[in-house]
Amino acid sequence: MTGEKLLNLKLIRLEHRKQYPTNGLLILSGQLDHVRIKCSRFKGETIDVFIDKKEFDGSLFNQLRETERFIQNHIHLRGEINGLQRTDTYEIPMPAIREALLNAIVHRDYTNTGRDIKVSIFDHLIRIVSPGGFPSTLTQNDILNGRSEIRNKVIARVFKYLNYIEQWGTGIQRIQASCTFHGLKKPDIQESGDSVEVLLYRENSSHITNRKVSEKYRNGFLTLSENPKSEIIKHEKDTIGKVSEKYRNDNSTVSEKYRNDNSTVSEAYRNNNSTVSESESALIDWFQNNKSIVSKQVEKLLNVKQARARQILKKNGSKATDCSSWKWKKYVLRSCLKQT
Repeated sequence: MTGEKLLNLKLIRLEHRKQYPTNGLLILSGQLDHVRIKCSRFKGETIDVFIDKKEFDGSLFNQLRETERFIQNHIHLRGEINGLQRTDTYEIPMPAIREALLNAIVHRDYTNTGRDIKVSIFDHLIRIVSPGGFPSTLTQNDILNGRSEIRNKVIARVFKYLNYIEQWGTGIQRIQASCTFHGLKKPDIQESGDSVEVLLYRENSSHITNRKVSEKYRNGFLTLSENPKSEIIKHEKDTIGKVSEKYRNDNSTVSEKYRNDNSTVSEAYRNNNSTVSESESALIDWFQNNKSIVSKQVEKLLNVKQARARQILKKNGSKATDCSSWKWKKYVLRSCLKQT
C-alpha cells in the first residue's frame, strides 16, 4: 500500500513533513495492549466450567482469523453426501459467524481500555460481546432494520477497502437471514449496559425452529466429521424422526415463525395461500430493507455456490431492466413486481 493510499485512508498523518501513525493504524496493526479478543469454550450452558480458553492479539485481521479458527474447533461439522461428492458445513453458517465478528471488531469502542471483545461458546449458543453500546442516535429497532452509524470510521474504511465489508448497514440482516435459512433460530442482537452482544443459536438449542426435513436427513445420509464421539447429530436425527406427519409430508412447509411474523414476511406473501421455501424466506428478509440483490450477494447470504445462487434467483426473482452484465444482474422480489 502506497504512502498516498495510507494518507487517504487516514492511517498516517503528516506533521512538519514527517509521517506518524494514527490511532487507527495502531489499532489495526495490534500495537495497543487492550486490542485483543478473548475466547472461551464452556461446558454446558453456564460459565461455571470452561473447557478451553485462548486470547488473540496482533493485527485485527489476525484476530479475526484466529477467532474463526477457535470457533470452528468447538462447533460441530456436518457432512452431507450428494452423489459421489461430500460437502462439509458447520452447524452455524460461517458467513454469519464472520459477519458477527466483523461487527464486533469494527464497531467496538476502542477508547475503553479496560475491556476486550469476548467470544463465549456454550452447548446451546455462541455469545459475542463487544465493548460500546449502540450509538445514541440509533435504537435497537433501527439497527435491526439496517440503519448504521460508524463509530470507527478509519477501521471501517480499511475493512471495506479490503472487501471484508460488502455494503454498509446490511451485516445484521445477513447474519439473521443466513441462520434462519439453515433452520436455526434468528440470532439476537441486543445492548447490555455499555456493550453490544450477539447470540448465535446452535443446532442443539431447544429454541431451534421447525424446518423442512430433507430426504438426506430422513435417509440417513448425514454423517459426522472430525468429532465422532459427539451425540449432537444423532440427537438431531432422532428428533427429526419424531417430527409430525404434517411437516414430514409437506415438501414446502414454512415454519409458523415465518407465517406469523409480520415484520419478516411481506404482505404479498402473507396473503398468498401457497407455502414459502427456506430460500424464499431468507430472500424475503433481505428485501425488507433492500430493493435488489445480485447473485454474489445470494452466495454469501445463503452460503451456497454460484450455480445454486443463480437457480434461486431465477425461481424467486425478476430481473431489473436497467442491468446489462449477466454476472451482475440485479433482481427484485417477484411478488412485489406483480403488485405494481
